[in-house]
Amino acid sequence: MKKLQLIILMLFLSINLFAQNWQPVNKSSVYNFQIDTADYITNTIKIDSVEIIDTDSVFYFNRIMTNCDTCSNNENNYY
Repeated sequence: MKKLQLIILMLFLSINLFAQNWQPVNKSSVYNFQIDTADYITNTIKIDSVEIIDTDSVFYFNRIMTNCDTCSNNENNYY
């Protein structure tokens, strides 16, 4: 009986259970991007804060684009 328990325990420990992370972003990570013509990082996206609404997590990102009211020659009013 002890051998059977030992074998079952060894089989249980040898099975690795992995779950896939389905979150598109991780709140502890920083994501760096660059424009294809640049040699350096041009944008950094990270989560500033997290709010729980009902059972959902709402992530607030740092802003890399904002409305630009004073920009000239800008059709979409973005900077």
